[in-house]
Amino acid sequence: MPSEKRRKKERKIALTRVPEFRTYYANNVGLGVSPWDFNFTFGRVKKANQNALEIDELCEVYLSPEHALVFLRALVERLKFYRDSYGAIREFEQGKPIQASVIASRRRLASANEPMPSREKPPSNQKH
Repeated sequence: MPSEKRRKKERKIALTRVPEFRTYYANNVGLGVSPWDFNFTFGRVKKANQNALEIDELCEVYLSPEHALVFLRALVERLKFYRDSYGAIREFEQGKPIQASVIASRRRLASANEPMPSREKPPSNQKH
């Protein structure tokens, strides 16, 4: 049939875990954006109460805008699957200590929106 001939061949994907591969549990994420990429800083809340929030930052992941969009679509799809399979996801209530984690993420996002130096010329306070 003509439609079968037009069907694209499936691409084979080979995944290899490098020795540096790590698995982390994170319950905090900071988001940053620049003209070139999106930055996710994953952390774990160490202490949270009304007066203090301590977060251990574990790692950063940078994605191009194109890959961030693919990530967003995949996350939305997986959230829908989760809700369909396991039910609603509890949302944190306003004013609870965990909300400080979201506030910290918003502060990181605000500071990430400050003008970025050009990639072609590093800032003068960095070594080349």
